[in-house]
Amino acid sequence: WALAHTESPDLDRALRVIDSVIRRWPDTPQYRDTRGQILVKLGRWEQALDDLERALPAMADNVQIHEALAEIHKELGNESMSAKHAAIAKHLAEKDLK
Repeated sequence: WALAHTESPDLDRALRVIDSVIRRWPDTPQYRDTRGQILVKLGRWEQALDDLERALPAMADNVQIHEALAEIHKELGNESMSAKHAAIAKHLAEKDLK
């Protein structure tokens, strides 16, 4: 995560690291989310969608996962799903502010 979220991210290295983690713990939602977020940054939409959808049931209240899913669906041309996830992200963000 840290490699992907710096001022000068090393996305290829971050992906290699999280790939090795997922090989050991393939069903851990947080690791799937991390890889999905890295794949979004790389513009690898279908792969990111797969990981984030696998993480979503355990992370349904996470604003960032819904923001990423909104971006992915927009890039893939699925405007209705993009709008749905954008609305959920907005609702969660507003809830967090209260």
